[in-house]
Amino acid sequence: MRSSVVIVGALACCGPRAEVGRSPPAAREAQPTPSSGEGKYEAPVPPTPAPPRDAAGALAVDHIDLLQPEDVVAQRTDAKTLSALLEPIMSTVIAYSRGLPDEFDAFVAARAGAARIWLASATGDLTVPELERDLAKIPRVAIRSGTVAVAIRFVRGGTEVSPHGKWFLPASWKAAAGQGRVIDEIIDRVWPPQ
Repeated sequence: MRSSVVIVGALACCGPRAEVGRSPPAAREAQPTPSSGEGKYEAPVPPTPAPPRDAAGALAVDHIDLLQPEDVVAQRTDAKTLSALLEPIMSTVIAYSRGLPDEFDAFVAARAGAARIWLASATGDLTVPELERDLAKIPRVAIRSGTVAVAIRFVRGGTEVSPHGKWFLPASWKAAAGQGRVIDEIIDRVWPPQ
């Protein structure tokens, strides 16, 4: 049986929140604003294998946030396609694990036939060439139109999740964000369409 991500409500910053595992703090401050819409969206997401209870230090997905409202995401792709994009990314990062911080975010942006992934932690951007090479090998998916963006929070077992609840934004995203800029504009600035 497949688990599903249920998007409920809307974050003050970037639209609905997808919850996998425990929920992140609801308060999100100083983040990009959504382009439009709110509501509920169910997307099948492959189960992330839970680390054994004695596996302190094992990396796992804490939660996933859609960065656009669910109605926008639903226009651009379907749940099966989104799942096909995220599953290998999560599996690759968890399998790599070594040398990664105890808590960090992966920002995923996907367009027709292309995807880009940024990693950031509390200390700034993460540059991990070997992991980046592995992520580059992941097959890309067909997005119908525009860009779909997701943030994935990874946390090591036994690590207390940051109480502030903010994302660890990549430096390029911070620079592009400006005041009240919507996520599509930010992505177009940091990853211009071809």
